[in-house]
Amino acid sequence: MVSLTRLLVTGIATALQVNALPVADSNPAGTPVVKRETATSAECNPLLTADCPPVKALATSISDDFTSASDNYHIVSFEDQVTYDEDGLTLTLAERWDNPSLKSNFYIMFGKVEVVLKAATGQGIISSFYLQSDDLDEIDLEWFGGDPYEVQTNFFSKGNVTTYDRGGYHNIADPTANFHNYTIDWNYDKLTFYFDGNVIRELANDTSSGYPQSPMYLRTGIWAGGDPSNQPGTIEWAGGLTDYSQAPFSMHIKHLVVSDYSSGTEYKYTDQSGAWTSIEAEGGEVLGRVDQANEEFALLVSGQELDDTSSNMAQSQPSLVLLNRLLSLKEPSHFLLCIDSLFQSSFHFTRELVRCLPKETPVIYLSFETINAPSFATDFLRCDQRSIQDITNNVSKLHKDSTSKKLVLIDSLNFIKNEELASFIRSIADPQTIVFGTYHQNIPRTSPAQSELKDIPPALSLLQFIASSIFEISPINVVENGVNKEGTIEEEVMESYLSKLYLPKNICNRDTYKLILTNRRKSGRALIYKFKIDSQSHTFSVFTEEKDTDEQQPQTEADLLRSLTTFSLTTSSRQQQAKEQVDLPFLEAQSFGAGGAIVYEYEKDDDYDEDDPYEDPF
Repeated sequence: MVSLTRLLVTGIATALQVNALPVADSNPAGTPVVKRETATSAECNPLLTADCPPVKALATSISDDFTSASDNYHIVSFEDQVTYDEDGLTLTLAERWDNPSLKSNFYIMFGKVEVVLKAATGQGIISSFYLQSDDLDEIDLEWFGGDPYEVQTNFFSKGNVTTYDRGGYHNIADPTANFHNYTIDWNYDKLTFYFDGNVIRELANDTSSGYPQSPMYLRTGIWAGGDPSNQPGTIEWAGGLTDYSQAPFSMHIKHLVVSDYSSGTEYKYTDQSGAWTSIEAEGGEVLGRVDQANEEFALLVSGQELDDTSSNMAQSQPSLVLLNRLLSLKEPSHFLLCIDSLFQSSFHFTRELVRCLPKETPVIYLSFETINAPSFATDFLRCDQRSIQDITNNVSKLHKDSTSKKLVLIDSLNFIKNEELASFIRSIADPQTIVFGTYHQNIPRTSPAQSELKDIPPALSLLQFIASSIFEISPINVVENGVNKEGTIEEEVMESYLSKLYLPKNICNRDTYKLILTNRRKSGRALIYKFKIDSQSHTFSVFTEEKDTDEQQPQTEADLLRSLTTFSLTTSSRQQQAKEQVDLPFLEAQSFGAGGAIVYEYEKDDDYDEDDPYEDPF
């Protein structure tokens, strides 16, 4: 629980930290020492100077693991105390007056930032990660070395320190003993902080303290807030006096992803208001790449490279973003059902899922079919001779103290009785545990899973009903010039083979296959997308099927008119098709007769979730 003392001194300490802690101080030898840069320092403040030069825009998305020095950042101070190795970036405070820090060589104009960080231990030692603008807007994350259960979020607007109620303290698992994922989503209307994928604070652009809204660079560093030379309020805020005999103190960054929501080469202040609407993006647009930035961000945080999916990125397909978010466990979907068959098993797709997981994710493998543990499994549990209760008890004991999400893989659900399926999945899945279960279709059920109760739905129907996302895998027929390439077969022939349990060579379990994704949104709607998955190159693309010749004929004028609505005269054929597939009771059109207007009767659709980026109102 946040201490009462900490809450009482927050405002005083913040004021002292901002106003009294200098950017430069001197050690006993008289050498200047750079300390924590604060909300009162800037080389050229555009609020005070009309001709400040424009700043370099990132205008893309980047990912750094800091196994070596990055061109995206430079060391500000104490170069000898900044190191890179296979575990990432380390900033070390080795003795009094040390203050190593790193700063970005770019600015972002709204965007999303995710850092995987382990804070330093030590009373009075502060680990800082923050965004700051030249006109003194600021977004902060700070950790206290003497408090293993808190992180502070904070913000400033134009260096305003007249109020002291901006800081927020959040109880979290030990940030000094383990790496955690901290995310800042900064947009023009809202600022959101995340801890390990969960929202810990939201700030709307309507506070009396102002709102950060000008181009920002990134900076991170470690410093001694508990140094005896600091003001008493700062020392109290930092958790007490620093004991330098316990040095060195080190903070670590394993991974850092940055996505800029705006485009262009430079960001320029056009006046001295500091308002985001006054910022000009040279050769681009403020907030001109929000959707693309979120797509890139989802790929980078899942460990993928933008180059590997450049064709996907160019299409800017929301469906690809959704797929990547599901596979990296970023999308709230707690039961993932994978349906495979004799012709295309889930083998390759399961490994695609594991490849997209954050590195720290534990993978618990529940096997009813094999005695061999896959190499990616953190834990392996043979289930063929265990009761359902025994399995759930064992799973609940694994990684129970972990603060990151864990994945439970079940191979396969065919071996569980129908009446036990729902309770089994419910007993395992929770906000921190994602269940990925495979169900083999076209395979006879084994006797242990036969239901002893009447009126129980078929297993597959039940699983499809309770799953939040469904991945249906099937072979893909590669067609060139209207002719199937060697090694592929027609679907009708495939079904015939399956009925005879005949599996032809060079057909089954290829590393390129078709995936149909069904994702249920909170509004109750189901989104259905088709993908081509290439597990050899690890690329995903939207699956397009060959159209019949009749479908490729030019549309007549009447056909084009049928695609129009009074809501939008440019309704796409995709929207029209979606509208026709769903029986929407609020649309009634006058038939095409002797002419006249097209009339629609409209009522609000209560199922439509306008905040969901994947929802389609049609």
